[in-house]
Amino acid sequence: MRTIHLAPLAAAVLAAALVAGAAHGSRTGDAAPMHPLGAPVVVASGIQFPTSAAFDAHGRLWITSGIIGQTPSEGIWYVPRAGRPRLVTGGFAGISLLWDGNRLYVSGSTKPGVGEITVFSGFDGNRFASRHVRLGGIRVGTHTIGSLARGPDGRFYLGYGAENDQVGHAGGVLSFLPAGGAATKEATGLRTAYGLAFWGSRLLVSVSGPDKLHEPPDELQSFQPSGPLVDFGYPRCFGQGGAACMSAPPPLAKLAPHATPTQLVVKGDVAYVGEFGSAVAQTPKSQIVRIDLRTGHVSVFWRSPVQHDVIGLALGPDGNLYATLFSSGKVVRFDL
Repeated sequence: MRTIHLAPLAAAVLAAALVAGAAHGSRTGDAAPMHPLGAPVVVASGIQFPTSAAFDAHGRLWITSGIIGQTPSEGIWYVPRAGRPRLVTGGFAGISLLWDGNRLYVSGSTKPGVGEITVFSGFDGNRFASRHVRLGGIRVGTHTIGSLARGPDGRFYLGYGAENDQVGHAGGVLSFLPAGGAATKEATGLRTAYGLAFWGSRLLVSVSGPDKLHEPPDELQSFQPSGPLVDFGYPRCFGQGGAACMSAPPPLAKLAPHATPTQLVVKGDVAYVGEFGSAVAQTPKSQIVRIDLRTGHVSVFWRSPVQHDVIGLALGPDGNLYATLFSSGKVVRFDL
């Protein structure tokens, strides 16, 4: 992941975002049609640095927010159907959240370089009655812990980034049962593994390329978690091709260098992927891209007018697409 510097926001925004890309099939970029159904609808605002969205079994909207977990406004927000969003639990940087019955699983960090999964339960309309750490001490170094996804096998999947750029342990994907037990490493050899979503039995992973060297692509990778451990080859392979990447699985789709892909959702045979944008270059902009998973064709779905904005994506119970806009402090809905 590349470190994201959000100039006026904070020194180490998101601990270390992501980056890289070109296109599998044809990337249409600026020539692509934007969201054809009009402007997105704002469903929540006034949330500082929102990072992820999820809906509980009652259709209620929840948001995580944060940069480094050291301000009171970072944490978990509840968005009532009527009224202003309110902070339910603060003091930590929330990255992703996933409901399982009446338990809320949150990936985040309480200090730089270390991630954890925290479980909250017993929400009474104002606060959670209890919380405990399900997985702790996950080393992410200069990068950030990634997103949570529920697999068709009932396991939860978690992405995490490499410890450093080109040295140290690689990033990968873990799985665990929500009720307890040890975590299983499902994939390794990734520089970042920020966004996760299932397409049938295959797990899709958004991956950023290294900051330096040439301009390697950011990627959408995929693999079958039920098989043996998958090695995507990082740091020896970082999208450059050749002998170093011969044993690494090819990407499902390539994204623009410095795009910094964040979270993703799948609807049918289409993936929507958030792109945060880069501190290294002012282009590409922060946007949502649409990927045809059958062909790998990439097109721009919507582009934010604000730099460093799109991070979280979720499908609502209404079948529509929701996005958290980090710099804008909003959650918006796109009618699909």
